[in-house]
Amino acid sequence: MFKIVSSSAGSGKTYTLTKEYLKLVLQNDNAYYFKHILAITFTKAATREMKERILGRLQVFAEGGNDPMLGDIIRELYPETLNDLEGAYKVQEQSLRTRAERVFKQILHDYSDFAVMTIDSFVQRVVSAFTDELGMPFSFEVEMEAGELLLMAVERLLEHTGDDSYGELTDILESFYLEAGQDGQNYHNLPEALASFATDLLNEQRYAAIVQNSELTAKDFKKIRRQLVAALKMWENQIIKWAEEGQRLILEKGLDEKDFAYGTVFRYFKKRTEDSETMSEPGSREKEAFENDKGWLTKSARPFVVEAVETLKPQLADCYGHIEKIRRENSKQYFLYQQLIPHLYHLSLLNEIKEEFDRQLRENNRVHISEFNQKILKIVTEDPVPFIYERLGEKFNHILIDEFQDTSKLQFANLLPLIDNSLGYEHFNLAVGDSKQAIYRFRGGDMDQIIALHSKKMDRLYRSLGDSELTVERLENIRWHLKDDVLRTNRRSAREVIEFNNAFFETVEKLYRDQFPLAQEVFAQVAQEIPPSPKTGGQVNIEFVEGKEGDDENDTPVMITRTLELIRQVTEQEGFSLGDVSVLCRFKRDAKKIANHLKENG
Repeated sequence: MFKIVSSSAGSGKTYTLTKEYLKLVLQNDNAYYFKHILAITFTKAATREMKERILGRLQVFAEGGNDPMLGDIIRELYPETLNDLEGAYKVQEQSLRTRAERVFKQILHDYSDFAVMTIDSFVQRVVSAFTDELGMPFSFEVEMEAGELLLMAVERLLEHTGDDSYGELTDILESFYLEAGQDGQNYHNLPEALASFATDLLNEQRYAAIVQNSELTAKDFKKIRRQLVAALKMWENQIIKWAEEGQRLILEKGLDEKDFAYGTVFRYFKKRTEDSETMSEPGSREKEAFENDKGWLTKSARPFVVEAVETLKPQLADCYGHIEKIRRENSKQYFLYQQLIPHLYHLSLLNEIKEEFDRQLRENNRVHISEFNQKILKIVTEDPVPFIYERLGEKFNHILIDEFQDTSKLQFANLLPLIDNSLGYEHFNLAVGDSKQAIYRFRGGDMDQIIALHSKKMDRLYRSLGDSELTVERLENIRWHLKDDVLRTNRRSAREVIEFNNAFFETVEKLYRDQFPLAQEVFAQVAQEIPPSPKTGGQVNIEFVEGKEGDDENDTPVMITRTLELIRQVTEQEGFSLGDVSVLCRFKRDAKKIANHLKENG
């Protein structure tokens, strides 16, 4: 079974993961069985917490302490105890407590085999065992962040500007600087700005796209840019030619904009002689006139105007037809090219920075973690029984994944062979997560994976995971073992908070379902149930604040002032201490401003 558990905040996700782990180790009389379980978390902090929870629960069980989880485990492992008040339940309880003591001691004795780790740590362990086979340098160091190396790569690249052998690069950097200056950026901060956008090199999905274009040189990108600009100009000129013809026909008859109802017909041609409007779609009045022959003139139009327009209609309609044919056939490419052109300098520089970045890594005998995943993916998509997993497949019977909504496509694709192998032996596997809490998209996290698995829409995963023959086969095998579950009861929050959340998410889903089709699936199971004896006294307020007219940029922003007012309100009037108050901000810069303002005001 591959159990997919969707769990909103406060509904017991960590409790469930811990319980399922303990069920696996306690249902087996083998105290070493924990070595066959791989539990994957997303952060080091989550790893520590998971290990502490597992060991803490085992210790409580072993020492005879009372813990509701033990009762849950007994009832789930041994359903016959549900209708038994004493006998069978007591027997199983004592048996599990004895096993818990043995497992607890064995984990402490063989702690290095206690496989609860981050996905990055797991990948690193795999690669370290196969450095030669994967083409890794001897005794390399793993680079997790690489922000400093990126900045060094950018600074070294900038040193080449002005060098005759780097002429194309110099031209592109000059264009980049000019563009940045026009956007109001500080020239002195451009090395940091370049390093910032170059973090795409560390993003799994974008890295793959960059590698695909890595053979293109700065000269190639300049050529591509010229070709795209030329294509835009060609389509614009074709439309302008017919638009000017339409204007000429109207003016030759002694007519102008005011002779047409709302100026519609004349303005249609005039707008399309302007670069910004060349490819714009016709409005409803323009379509009504040219396509339905309605609304050309006002009721008070003078007779000579009516006669002139009737004469012109076929010719103007012909101009309209040519313009719309060009627009329909080319508008998608036109707008795509418009979006691409400003980013070609960036793409060109990314390739140059990547070369310098790779050189920095080699010189320092380092390998970035993203390269591990790429190398493993190449193997698992080509080899039915990946050699790097042969030993691991024999070792791990169960894969448990925490925060699955933050698992990237690449990471999940690399775990597929292990999960598929485990399911082939009818072993239990688990993934828990909440698509609403996906916060690691910048690292490739993809919430659509948990949604697709939960609803068994595997075709969406075929596309996102690369649809290699082996990947599709593994996903099809997994489909038949999927079981979805939803943890609905929020035991952490107060009744008022739960009720607010349910109403809020329902409203958001209705508002955005047309704009974001995925919203309906994300919020499909969002409603949480209130426990029998809920906490009360919770409160949620949403307040929209607006700056006052005439506010100077040096004035304290109204939102910061209002934040201070609210803090004083809850501490001075409602009895909360400052330690009970937390201020969360979207950006770090905002947090600094608020912190400084709070310090200044005591």
